[in-house]
Amino acid sequence: MARSCVTVLPLDAKFKFLSQPIKKVLLSALKDLISRPIQCDVFLMSDKISADLHKRFLQKSGPANVLSFPEPDFIPHPEVGSGRVFIGEIYLAPNRIKSR
Repeated sequence: MARSCVTVLPLDAKFKFLSQPIKKVLLSALKDLISRPIQCDVFLMSDKISADLHKRFLQKSGPANVLSFPEPDFIPHPEVGSGRVFIGEIYLAPNRIKSR
């Protein structure tokens, strides 16, 4: 059986050190919460990028702690045949989360 896969991509180099710890925590949580293998992408973003996405997609001002988006249907699914289900993208703003 396939295992869940989490890809963590820092959009700002200063968040690179968080990639492995976040991946480890998410994989552990997914193992306990979801019975089938999934795949998701996690992006670590600055407050500026967070505010831009928050405005663009939710029409709200200011940065968000977390944004999540389902995978659009028109995107190719490389996980097909891997036994995993792609659940979408999660965007985290570490500075914003830390201040909360």
